[in-house]
Amino acid sequence: MACYVGRVLLPSASLFLFLLSSSAPTGATAGGGGASAAQRIPFRVGVILDRSNWNGNISWTCISMAVEDFYAAHPKYRTRVELRLRDSGEDTVGASSAALDLLKNVQVQAIIGPMRSAQAAFVMELGHRGQVPVISFSDTSPSLSSTSTKYFIRTAINDKSQAQAIAAIVQTFKWREVIPILEDTEYGRGIEPDLIDELREVDVHVPYRSVIPLTATEDQILSKLKNLKTMQTRIFVVHTTCQLGFRVFSMARKAKMMQKGYVWITTYGLTDLQDLMGPNATDVMQGVLGVKPHVKKTPRLKEFKVRWRTKFQQENPSSAPPNEPTVFGLWAYDTVWALAIAAERVRTVNFAYQNVSRNSNSTDFEGLGLSPIGPELLSSILSTECDALSGNFQLVISQQLDNTTIEIVNVVDNRKIPIGFWTASQGVSRHLKSKADLKIVTWPGKSTGVPSGWKKLRIGVPSNPGFGEFVDLDRGFCIRVFNTVMEALPYRAPRFEYVLYAVANGNGINGSYDELVQQVYNKNFDAVVGDVTIIYNRTKYVDFTLPFMESGVRMVVPINYDHPKNAWTFTAPLSGDLWLASGCFFIFTGERLVSNLSRFVMIIWLFVVLILTSSYTASLSSMLTIQQLRPTVTELSDLVRSGDHHVGHLNGSFVRGLLQGLGFKESKLKAYTSPEEYADALDKGSANGGVSAIFDELPYIKVLLSKYCGKYIMVGRTYKTDGFGFVFPKGSPLVPDVSSAIMNVTQGELFEEFEKKLYGEHQCSDKSNNIASSNLRLESFWGLFLIAGVVSTFALILCLVVFFHKNRHVFGTPSSHSSVLQKLRTLMSLFDQKDPSSHAFKHENKDVEMAADAELPTRSSYLFDQPRSPSSISNHTYGNFEADEGTEVSPEGENC
Repeated sequence: MACYVGRVLLPSASLFLFLLSSSAPTGATAGGGGASAAQRIPFRVGVILDRSNWNGNISWTCISMAVEDFYAAHPKYRTRVELRLRDSGEDTVGASSAALDLLKNVQVQAIIGPMRSAQAAFVMELGHRGQVPVISFSDTSPSLSSTSTKYFIRTAINDKSQAQAIAAIVQTFKWREVIPILEDTEYGRGIEPDLIDELREVDVHVPYRSVIPLTATEDQILSKLKNLKTMQTRIFVVHTTCQLGFRVFSMARKAKMMQKGYVWITTYGLTDLQDLMGPNATDVMQGVLGVKPHVKKTPRLKEFKVRWRTKFQQENPSSAPPNEPTVFGLWAYDTVWALAIAAERVRTVNFAYQNVSRNSNSTDFEGLGLSPIGPELLSSILSTECDALSGNFQLVISQQLDNTTIEIVNVVDNRKIPIGFWTASQGVSRHLKSKADLKIVTWPGKSTGVPSGWKKLRIGVPSNPGFGEFVDLDRGFCIRVFNTVMEALPYRAPRFEYVLYAVANGNGINGSYDELVQQVYNKNFDAVVGDVTIIYNRTKYVDFTLPFMESGVRMVVPINYDHPKNAWTFTAPLSGDLWLASGCFFIFTGERLVSNLSRFVMIIWLFVVLILTSSYTASLSSMLTIQQLRPTVTELSDLVRSGDHHVGHLNGSFVRGLLQGLGFKESKLKAYTSPEEYADALDKGSANGGVSAIFDELPYIKVLLSKYCGKYIMVGRTYKTDGFGFVFPKGSPLVPDVSSAIMNVTQGELFEEFEKKLYGEHQCSDKSNNIASSNLRLESFWGLFLIAGVVSTFALILCLVVFFHKNRHVFGTPSSHSSVLQKLRTLMSLFDQKDPSSHAFKHENKDVEMAADAELPTRSSYLFDQPRSPSSISNHTYGNFEADEGTEVSPEGENC
């Protein structure tokens, strides 16, 4: 064994020195030959162990052998380790009293132990006060560290490493849920934070922790195990001491939990249980996986085990010797070697404490002195590196053993078979230098197939014979989807069985869907598969997967086919408001065509009339030749307002509550269970004991319409829901995985095939989007009327502006004695005259002139060429307007 101290290489012992039989005492002191007794400097070391358990006795044998072997290999060393053993009696107070005695009365330079975390927590504080290193070879709890107490040293691997290894094993076998079984002590609880953190890193859920007291009776342990048996998870990690661990596995076998389908993983506090208790432990741990620090098998180790077994039997003649020392015993052995080396480096001759109180009370904390070599000894221990019995001995910065190679073993028959390793850099593999998979594992029940990690799931299925297309166990749509989804999971899906759900009242009536979902919350079912809608009230108690089918609530009503032929059919193509608007525009634009503006307006109006005429003709033709699709009801509000209509819904569905929220009275709601009952109720109608409408979710409605294509139609708005989802308990790790699989399955061709089988190869077309109005309405033509109205209004305004501008003299003569009414009449007369600029007027004027040449004088010659008397001038009127003297009158009337 070669050990390095700084840069000094200490020679390894010759093999024959290891073969020497030890004759040194095993009690208070132990030493070796070489230097004379007078030249030796005693280096007192306190040892606190639990001598009432296996690990305490095993460790003491290893510690005493380490002193003998070290000085047999180094006879010229001037220091000699003298051991002072104290029994803590598995008690924290006993360990504390032992530590006080060793520090105050013996004045030890170092303390090895104690073995338990709770004991070490107090002893390390005492060591810190006295500057005495406290070295633990068995405490693995990460809660104890040198960060708060620098004189605490751990010559063992803390639990974080094995927590990482266990999480890697779980990930390798693709398990999704793990339940830790922990001892209710500081040792047992110490691993919990790291174990849970590491499992979460690989997306593994911890739904529950089972904590068992050391004092638990067999009945209490059995009760806790039976509680675990009711849960879905079948993967257990056991972290207890050997005595409690043996009782746990004994009761697990009694509870029939060491059978096929279960997985048990032990931490290295229990992995060596088979070596400690022999066939009894082997019998109850068949198929268990265990993790332990890897110790390389060397000839030196093999020889030590032989000597150790002999010595242990000599020291414990009443007990059957274990097969070999545990890894804790090997760490205890290496701890003594490292401490002996460090002691030799300390050159101080006087090891007596300083500032010791003279108070004789052995439990007086204030009486503790200070070790003069404490700081130097601590530094020397931390700088020691050895090729030790358990492997490389090197303390890292955190003052604990740096060895992260974990061995994975499988208990089979009477052996622990190595199946692989774990390292921080490589993860889980069969060999240390390769990435091959683990060797074949023999699981509980002697099964070699990897367990799924779940108990067989009891899945509730709604008994819905009316809509068997969804939940029939042989051909149901939801059943097919769920089976496909479970096959698509990225790991071994749990085994499951379908259980039809009905209210246990003997009358065969099915329970509601809310009651079925409640069964999962009550742990009567592990899941529910069926046409269960995702709604808020249900999510308070269970978790839903993503929807595998979209949904929504619609109204279904019968269809009436009208073929109207009567005396007033010709009025049907246009609605009342369209007839009224057309009439108004006819009046508005019906002017005499006496100007260019009138013709422009008429052109636009003729375009509008052309469109109206074409639409009217097409609509009337359709009414006279094609049957019209008319739903019996178009609006939900009509049903609620009248109060005379009954409506139907699916029995046990949440739709009943929705309808009540929409205003329907309880007495107006009827429940049905099949599409045949829906059809019968709709055909009868409310007046004959049926219903006026059916309200249900879209998948059911599509089934109804596919069976009775053309008889019924969906109308009204869609009341949105989140669709159909699978139901699992709150926090189930299956939910995200099943949801991911649903997304994959629903986008594939197989899902389309399922839908074709559900609704038929040729689905009935949805006529709700094709229901045409029975007549043409104004809103369909408002654009045309807008154009015509704008043009007509513009033309009218322009005409009026021009007219008033040309005839402004009518109101512009202040001296006129005519009244306002007379002036308005004059303007109206002028407005009604023909436009001389229009083509029609010119043509008419030409005809008049030709007639005058033949017979009569023209109007202009009559007005302007004849001699006029004053009376004729004053009394002559133009358009009933009496012209004032001196007022120039236009010879032509201006109009539009």
